[in-house]
Amino acid sequence: MLAALLPLGCPQDDTSDDEVGDGPVQPGDLVITEFMAAPDASEEWFEIYNDSTETVDLEGMILTYDDASGGPIKSHTIGRSLEIPAHQYIVVANVLDEIALGDDADYLDYGYAGELGKFVSSKGHLAILLQDEIIDDMYYGDPVMGPVATSGVSRALDGASSPGAIVNDLYKNWCDSTSEFDGPPVFLATPGAANDLCTQSPQCEGDNGLRDVDYAQPGDFVITEVHADPTVEVGEWFEIHALADFDLNGLEIGRKLDDPFEQQILASECAPVSAGDYVVFVRELDTTLNGGVPADAFVWPTNIDGLTLAGSLWFSTPSEGDIPGTRIDEITYTAKDAASTQLDPDFEDAVLNDDVAKWCTATLPYGATDLGSPGSINEECMIAAPEGQCLDPDTREFRDIEPVPAGDLVITEFFANPVGDDPPGEWFEVLAKTAGDLNGLWIGKGIEFTDEVVSELCIEAAAGGYLVLAHETDPLVNGGLPQVDATFDLGLNNSSSNLIIGYVPDVAEKWDEITWSSSTEGVSNSYGGDLDVVANDDLASWCAGQPSTPGLANPSCGGGGSGMCTDPDTNMMRPSVAPVLGDLQLTEVMPNPSQVPDADGEWLEIHTTAAFDLNGLQFGKAGIVEFTIDDPMCIEVLADEWLAFAPTDDLVLNCGVEPVWVYTGLNLTNSNGNLFVGHGGEVFDEHSWATSPTGASLSRDLDADIWCAAVDPYGCGDLGTPGLANPVCGGGMMGDTCFDGVMDRPKVPPVAGDLVISEFMANPNAVTDANGEWFEVRARAAVDLNGLELGNAAFVDGIVADQTLASNDCLAVTVGETVLFARDGDTMINGGLPPVDQTFSFGLTNSNAFLYLGYAGALLDQIGWTSSATGASTSLDPDFYDPALDDTANDADPAWCYQTTVYGLGDKGTPDADNGQCG
Repeated sequence: MLAALLPLGCPQDDTSDDEVGDGPVQPGDLVITEFMAAPDASEEWFEIYNDSTETVDLEGMILTYDDASGGPIKSHTIGRSLEIPAHQYIVVANVLDEIALGDDADYLDYGYAGELGKFVSSKGHLAILLQDEIIDDMYYGDPVMGPVATSGVSRALDGASSPGAIVNDLYKNWCDSTSEFDGPPVFLATPGAANDLCTQSPQCEGDNGLRDVDYAQPGDFVITEVHADPTVEVGEWFEIHALADFDLNGLEIGRKLDDPFEQQILASECAPVSAGDYVVFVRELDTTLNGGVPADAFVWPTNIDGLTLAGSLWFSTPSEGDIPGTRIDEITYTAKDAASTQLDPDFEDAVLNDDVAKWCTATLPYGATDLGSPGSINEECMIAAPEGQCLDPDTREFRDIEPVPAGDLVITEFFANPVGDDPPGEWFEVLAKTAGDLNGLWIGKGIEFTDEVVSELCIEAAAGGYLVLAHETDPLVNGGLPQVDATFDLGLNNSSSNLIIGYVPDVAEKWDEITWSSSTEGVSNSYGGDLDVVANDDLASWCAGQPSTPGLANPSCGGGGSGMCTDPDTNMMRPSVAPVLGDLQLTEVMPNPSQVPDADGEWLEIHTTAAFDLNGLQFGKAGIVEFTIDDPMCIEVLADEWLAFAPTDDLVLNCGVEPVWVYTGLNLTNSNGNLFVGHGGEVFDEHSWATSPTGASLSRDLDADIWCAAVDPYGCGDLGTPGLANPVCGGGMMGDTCFDGVMDRPKVPPVAGDLVISEFMANPNAVTDANGEWFEVRARAAVDLNGLELGNAAFVDGIVADQTLASNDCLAVTVGETVLFARDGDTMINGGLPPVDQTFSFGLTNSNAFLYLGYAGALLDQIGWTSSATGASTSLDPDFYDPALDDTANDADPAWCYQTTVYGLGDKGTPDADNGQCG
């Protein structure tokens, strides 16, 4: 009977799968979608998909296998209930059913105990029957394609389209899996889940849903490092450096320059790469197995193995039919034992990196034993420039050094007497009046040149540019210099000394010389006269730098002005009234507007505590003054005023900010930023921030003296109070009161111990991360959530929250109440969550991540995790509902475990419900 039902030979496009039967399960309702037939896999298995709209029970159905060559057909009858929900998968394997039901093989659902025999890797025939009717069958193997089963790799139906009994009849719709299954065992497969793509799709899943793939193009990246001979077995890797934004999706990779590609990156996600990223392609994602590629590196798995010791590597755009893609970059290399071969970072160009002379063997260690710099910039290779030449930073080719002409290189500032140990902090500044190179410049004192500026790279000076020469390049050592263009070893004397520079080491050929009789500890000597190599010989034109301006034009040596201004009331000249320490406070900073560009929409605010003139007020970053208010009229301000300063007074451009003064040359950094305000070289107030929220200012609560993200809208919709008194942090629109549904009342703020993070979903499988991430907070006291601060970084004092709950309503919770926070509140989008209480805007990283709750700058609860499950939440055991006991949110921790209860579209978790016990 079976022989009659299962004809031998390769199937055509039209098969018996398409017939419609009369039984409870119709042909085509079940589809074979993936199989593992490799001879050294720990077990053989195949995957079945339910393409019907109802749950199907396979009990009593027959599984068959033959080698498609006329040999005997082996069969197995499923002897127990084995249900497949609609549009879900099960995996049946060549193991005892008791093993499939055990905990050691979670990805297996049923075992047929060897009754189908051993799969032949080169060709075969699998079928599912109900009584005497074929529900689905498929052949694998093709004389053209050759063997289809690769060791440790499953063969899978293309995940680009819905599984179907007709689709799986065509060889072209099958390919090797590329996703690593993190068992045990470890292999490339997707058992029980949607398959990898076999063909490139023009669209991919981005942060905001489907979008067109942004294919990489020539010039978008360069191959920078190859490790072909690692110490560990699966430690091979290679690296690219992104020079532009693009998606990895669609890239083709090969080893032999004249052969077709060996791997194409095919994924449902876009896999975006940003300019500056280093992407490491690894054989093994697990850092304990891949030799210790840094866990924070941007890694992508590759199935290219066996990199030869003397080989080649290439990337191209996607092929179109028989037309190969365009090569983006290709290299040849020679491997070294336990060390990568790396490109000198000065030659990161797809043409220049073809020269093997621009590559060298890595010397920096990573992991436990090997050398290399996976995921970060390479070391400089010892490539000596030809005599009299340097490497042009634009063309990356050696060219003749072009000195700055004699008379056009002027010494304008020097720092001979830093606080503490002099040499690390000493520096001097030169102005290049004409463009040229600093390479070959000699430095000395007395009548002798002793130090030469030597660099492989051309140190180019633009006309009118200020360059800084220092002993050290590290800001932590050199006193925080904003730039260092070249280094020197010569020590600068504190008094009665000189400094000479020139391109010929002969006193008669010096380009400039300055002398000084004394210097003040901790203060530079600044030149404030005519920019001329003769004029700067006049000691009277030098003064103490207040403040120092390395790399910037110096103020005049008259204190920045006469100190006089015209009174607006009397129209008479009078001394300007300078503020003193305590007369003003820095109260608000907008580094990152969202409704208008940063260059127009940035602003800052100060609060006055006394009356004074704004004339001479200074603003800057990291001790460097970048703007000084200079006006012939006295700019009078009164006590208790809130004053906004902005780069433009156009209300359309700046989002509706009305500044008291328009500044220039001052840019606010979105992250790791700093701003100070002062007068006469003295800093009156200063604020630094690690991050800044998008579209909201950093606002200072003067009563509590803390900073937080603004919550009140202004102008065109960004948040802040420019020129107005700031609300309290955590206060929101109604300050310390809120509406409880009946009346306004004082808020009941949470304190430490009142709230605990009880569950989180960082890696949903049924929907994208951007749609399906969520977390849950359990209330241990009756409090209001209005003003609650949320963030996805490690909490430190002074951190600015990623989000603050701001509302006129109290957002009250009761003891024992669970509050559900989600990325998206729509149950049709978020994976079928129950009603969401609050939404959040930041992402939850799958590994090595944090989540915290705070209020008014104080920490309420924080958790951290090193990994998370795919499609399952991490849940806190109810016995540990205590912020002091729940900090390490890992499955191995006794307080936490992965949830097994299914919700919504198939992910696992207990959102807005009581958690189960762990263990």
